[in-house]
Amino acid sequence: MADHAFRERAGANRAKRVVGGFGLVMIAAVLLAGCSAGSSNPTSAGSATGATGATGAPVASSAPGGASTGASAGDSSSDHARYCNAIKLSDAQVLVKGTLTRVQFDAALTPPAAPFDCTFPTASGGGSTLDVTLTQADTYTQSVADQNAGAGTPLTGVGDKAVWVQDATMANPPIVIAIKGSLTCRVIAPETEHTTIEYTSPNGVDQITSAAAAAFAQKMAVLCTDVFDATS
Repeated sequence: MADHAFRERAGANRAKRVVGGFGLVMIAAVLLAGCSAGSSNPTSAGSATGATGATGAPVASSAPGGASTGASAGDSSSDHARYCNAIKLSDAQVLVKGTLTRVQFDAALTPPAAPFDCTFPTASGGGSTLDVTLTQADTYTQSVADQNAGAGTPLTGVGDKAVWVQDATMANPPIVIAIKGSLTCRVIAPETEHTTIEYTSPNGVDQITSAAAAAFAQKMAVLCTDVFDATS
């Protein structure tokens, strides 16, 4: 009887070891399956980042002038970009001493309530800027009158008509106003010492001759022509 009882206990212990061993095999299999699933696509998270850039955000587009447009063709901000980017940087550069690197504009402005402003800052940031203002309306007569300098001197070969005006002190560069169709263009140069206009400074006061003003105005008017050509 004792021997029979021992054999029964030994058999039970063997059965327990088999069941226990089977359980360990099952656990190991589950763990291996989990590792295999996790390593099947090791770059899935990295691939998502690579599709949008290192930060996960899409890269914004910008206009050649450095302003972000995001505008569709035919809307006001699209016209603003087209006008300002039509002005050749080389044509603007001949007017100022500092190096120009870009044109700046606010594409959110919507005419005719607000005109298009194209601003040319210098790379050094010193001095005032060269500004070209474009209005999608016939504001030519009013723009000339606003200068309080008479009817101005006509410029030939610029749009439908153009003039340059200068204040009576002859201390500042002229202002050019031109129109083609219903698009009015106005060019305002920086202070005299920041421009390439010929001038003298007797007694410390800048003085510009009419001949120098006329020659400089012809160069300024080229900026309006650049825009008019782009809209033809």
